[in-house]
Amino acid sequence: MILSWSHKLFFKVNAYVGRLVWLDKIMFVSAHWLIFLLALYVLSIEYFFVFSRDVSRVVRENIFVIIVLLIGLAISYGIACIWKHKRPFVEFPETKTMFRPKTWWKSFPSDHAFISFLCVFSLFLFAGFTWFSVIAFVLAGFVASGRVYAGVHYPRDIVGGFVLAVCMILLLFYVF
Repeated sequence: MILSWSHKLFFKVNAYVGRLVWLDKIMFVSAHWLIFLLALYVLSIEYFFVFSRDVSRVVRENIFVIIVLLIGLAISYGIACIWKHKRPFVEFPETKTMFRPKTWWKSFPSDHAFISFLCVFSLFLFAGFTWFSVIAFVLAGFVASGRVYAGVHYPRDIVGGFVLAVCMILLLFYVF
């Protein structure tokens, strides 16, 4: 079997699971829980730095982001139904996993990567390029890499979620 770049990179990253306890803990939190902290972080930055100036603007921005998020998730599921890709642990049962996701059939694109990067790009769009945005981007990177490390996504799935987030934020920018 000829492996793609995504498979090769996945197996290199997944080989580290179980070797370093501290890294396993960081990546488990990154893959499983950090997305919630990232969303809370982005909302709090918007609240403290934008909300204080214009309440109606923040409400309008958040409504647009929620609409774009829902449209993006619908597109993500449409892509998954048309272009079926198995998760790594389904395709390769010997894969080391840190947890089993709720859905086993949908791998591409990664919804966690999509949501994380959508949060980051919305912060870039509405609050500008600041250190807060850079921190959010790093956190989104941890979410995405944690999903690969945990054995539930290939790198191509992360790239797909990233590209979907870029497309959706461009749509948001155009509409807004």
